[in-house]
Amino acid sequence: MGNCLTCGQKAGRGKDLCDNCVSLARERKAREVAAEQARLQEEQARHQAVQEEQARQAEVQRQQQYERYIAERLAGLRTLHSRGITPYLYRVLLMDAQSQMNDQKVGSPPDTSELQEFGWLGWEAVGVIPTTYGQGLENTDITAGWTKSWGAGIGGLVVGAYVLMRLPITAEALRQNESEIVALLREEFTG
Repeated sequence: MGNCLTCGQKAGRGKDLCDNCVSLARERKAREVAAEQARLQEEQARHQAVQEEQARQAEVQRQQQYERYIAERLAGLRTLHSRGITPYLYRVLLMDAQSQMNDQKVGSPPDTSELQEFGWLGWEAVGVIPTTYGQGLENTDITAGWTKSWGAGIGGLVVGAYVLMRLPITAEALRQNESEIVALLREEFTG
């Protein structure tokens, strides 16, 4: 029977450590594992806190950029007004239209409700770009085993339109509706 390599007590046959030292070694190993887990959790918490702080600072910086952008845009509008120039805001609306091809209707009937809503708010339509639909046609040769080949194409069927809308930003409009104009300018901000 051999002696324990750690404390010198009897270890038992074929053993290097006594039961007491084996138990102490297990406890020490469990404490080391727990300490390492605690260290890793603490490190993860610190890393997460750093990331949250960076995100918070980035949001503060973005908000400052936004406020600077809006202030500069409003100052620019007022400068143009002082020079007698009326600036404009622009927006594009998409409207459906309906065409007919080979007894088949293509597209949807126009819905002017959005256009009407913008008109009531002072916007005016200043341009239209049509959207079109085209279809390829095939020829079928019955003498060659019903083979199909390119025949022609039909295109240019208007199925909608992009409507360019313009809102004049007069000095009076800016005074009366600054919050609405700021909301429109907010859409331009990409910071």
